[in-house]
Amino acid sequence: MESGQPHLTHLASNLWRRPNPMPPTNGGATVTFGRDDARAKSDGLCKVVRCDPVEEIPGMVILGTFYDPDGNHLQIAQSLA
Repeated sequence: MESGQPHLTHLASNLWRRPNPMPPTNGGATVTFGRDDARAKSDGLCKVVRCDPVEEIPGMVILGTFYDPDGNHLQIAQSLA
């Protein structure tokens, strides 16, 4: 995701807009890593850890969600903009 300075750490937050008051996980935060090859990296990760199907929002982003051993969500994101 190339917003801001390239090759630096970025932090993003999202507003929870689901029916529940909090995300249905402990902590409620998702760490997202920006990559230029999110689909390929997700495919590789899914061979060794639990993953959700890769999501693509046309013209915006490709998201690959995977889980650590404790069930915490992590994501790989590729900007399409």
